[in-house]
Formats: sequence, structure tokens, C-alpha cells
Amino acid sequence: MVKFKRKALTLGVVLVLATLAGILFLVMPVRHTKREPEWYGLGGWAYNLELDGYSPYSFQYAIVGKYANPLRRYNVLVKSGMLTVKSMDLSKVKTSLPIQEYELYINGSINKNTKNGIIYAKISTDQFQKNIPLAHVWTHRVSNPTSVLKIGDGLGGTQGNPQSSHLYAVELTNTHTSAVRIVSIKQAGDFLIRHASYMKGNVTSRLITIPLNSIPFSRHGIVVQPNETLTLMFDVVASPADYQNIYFEPAIQLDVNHRSTHMELLPLAEWMVSFPFTNIHSPMNILLN
Repeated sequence: MVKFKRKALTLGVVLVLATLAGILFLVMPVRHTKREPEWYGLGGWAYNLELDGYSPYSFQYAIVGKYANPLRRYNVLVKSGMLTVKSMDLSKVKTSLPIQEYELYINGSINKNTKNGIIYAKISTDQFQKNIPLAHVWTHRVSNPTSVLKIGDGLGGTQGNPQSSHLYAVELTNTHTSAVRIVSIKQAGDFLIRHASYMKGNVTSRLITIPLNSIPFSRHGIVVQPNETLTLMFDVVASPADYQNIYFEPAIQLDVNHRSTHMELLPLAEWMVSFPFTNIHSPMNILLN
């Protein structure tokens, strides 16, 4: 009986010590490694615009924080003589810890000719201060733009790699009694325009790439007969620099009755590759802090 009691006592001591060790293990504080806050600027635009001087344009820029406290104050100063700012706002749009996202919206108008100008903004907050390139800008103001051809459906605005080509297509109808010749495609910048061609009728809804049976744009241009509709199409290639997103507004030079030349603005295309923001560590993004 004595031996049994000693064994039971020994076993009880072991259980008590094990229980105490477990309690000590549970109550010991867990040490977390503090993560340094990271702030990134995502966006950057290329504006290649043939314009009439009156159209407003929007500039979007995202500011994304990781492992950071919310911004308590900010100030934005746009440093550019080519942009007339109409309104500006920085607002929080999403929080999904450890990420929080703010978007900067600037609305304004560009009313002067510019060749590869850069619009900068100085962003000052309670956590960082940085000059960011909002946009590279090529603009050409068209004097007295005309509306000789009726503009219908258009195609443009897909997402994709900034180094890839983008398809631009637009439906054009001649509602006049005389033939109209499309002499050339104009742009303010130096993007590569390739595979320019056309097809009879409106085929914009069926386009994914330029069809093999499209008719090439020749050096003699394209003649649009009275009451005729065609779809003008071409690929646009922009070399990426500090921008990931593109506003592209071309124009066409027209010849009417071999007597007068007109410039007609075509619809604006918007190609966005950084919205929504899936990769804040992209090499094209800017570390702000």
C-alpha cells in the first residue's frame, strides 16, 4: 500500500508541474515583429489628345498604404502651367487590413499645345511628402473642328499590358450628298499607329482584333460615298514610361470635294491597366515614404 501511495504521489506531482507549465506557456506574451508602414503611388497616365480646348479631363491617382495608420491630413499642389484645375479631392475608398486605399481625383482642362509635357503634383501628408508624375501629356488644339462625318459606335477601353497594342475602332457615316475622303489619321503624340484599315458597314460589335479581310488604309486615303457607313480601325501602341493608363483622342483629316480640308475629332478612348490595383509592388509604381 505504501508503494502504491508513493507512485500516486509522484504521478500527481508530475501532473501538477505539467499543468503549471502549460499555464505558464499560455500566459506568456507572444512577441509580434512590428511591420514598417509602406505607402505606394499607383497610376500615372499618358494623355495623347487632339482637342478643341473645352473638354474637361479627369486625372486619377491611387495612394495605397500597407501596415500604416490612416492619413489624418493632406495637401495636394498641382505644379503645371498646362492644366487648369477645376476641382480636386482625396478620399478613402477601401480598407482591407493591412491595406488601405485612397484615390486622388483632379478635374481640369488642358488648353494649350504640349509635346511630352509632364504634370506633377506635390502630395504632403502627416506620413509622407512626395512629388509624383500624374501624367505625360501630348496635346494639340484643333482650330474649328468640324463634324463632316457622323460618328457612331466606337471600340476602345480594354485593360491589358501597357506594352501591348490596343484596338481602336469607330463607325463613320457620310450623311452628305458629296463623297468625303479620309486623308489621314492624326494624333498629338508619338504613339505607333499600325494596321490602319476599314470595313464597310458597322462591325464594331464583332471586333476583337483587326480582321484579315479588312481593307488597308492606302496612301490615297479612304473615300466614303454619300449615305455610306464604314468602320475605321487601327492598333495603338504606346511605349510605357512613368504611366500605366492611357487617354487617347485622335482626329481624322478630311477632304471634301477636293476643295477644302477639315479636321474632325474622334471619340476618346481610355485604356486602364492599373485599376483595380492588384499588384502594389509593380516596378512602375512609386514608393512614397
